[in-house]
Amino acid sequence: MASALLESFDGLLPSASILAMSIALLVVALLRRRKAAPPKPPPPPPPPEALCPVLAARSKTGTTTPPEVAKPRTKARRASAYLEMEADDASLWDVGARGFLPARAPRKEPSTPALRVLRDLGREVPSAALEESIGRTIQQRSAELEAAADAIKSIKHDEDELEVAHALYSYICCALVKESSERIVPRCLARGFCAVSRRLGRRPMLDYSGCVLYNWALLDEKGPVSTDNARMLRRFTGETRRPRLKLCGAFDAAMACWWRRSTRRRPRE
Repeated sequence: MASALLESFDGLLPSASILAMSIALLVVALLRRRKAAPPKPPPPPPPPEALCPVLAARSKTGTTTPPEVAKPRTKARRASAYLEMEADDASLWDVGARGFLPARAPRKEPSTPALRVLRDLGREVPSAALEESIGRTIQQRSAELEAAADAIKSIKHDEDELEVAHALYSYICCALVKESSERIVPRCLARGFCAVSRRLGRRPMLDYSGCVLYNWALLDEKGPVSTDNARMLRRFTGETRRPRLKLCGAFDAAMACWWRRSTRRRPRE
């Protein structure tokens, strides 16, 4: 009987040793896992300032206007009492009581001498669209346009000057592309358009600000900001009705914002 028990015990030894080895391996694995460093959390997404140089410039100074286009504090006279609620040193596109209209009345034409060629070409767009002569005029004044592109870099702290230059470049380029079968803008025109777009942090295209929001002037500079007292500064043709409809919509929205803000400030009786 004793011999039979010994034989059965010898038969259990291999399975017992395998079980013990498995338990030992499991314990070692658990200890290694406990000693291992915890996995690192995924890196946070980059802030918007790291993706956009304009936002980076604004976050450093704490302002809403990039430093390269910030306008110094001045004492210029406002075009109307409606605009007097805005600060002179505010960015043109800080949304306020005027809705999405600029904080100051749009500048009618560039004040930089080298940019007067843009003013001249902008005035010729309606007639050149009929005569299909804008391409020839640009070629004749290419030297002046090259000088205008060089002058964009020297404009400092004047957001209004850059804005009116951007609007004029956009109208001239659109008129040229519409007239010609070519889809490549001449270098003398593209250099300045891209330079002023970079300064403003916008794309070189005819956007809504250049077409509507920054494309009006008051007939009576001391009068109110209204559709009856405004005219379009730039047009592709001599037609005034269709562009004026867009301006009416922007003015109506701005006056609605102004009315809401003025009624909130009234003291309760």
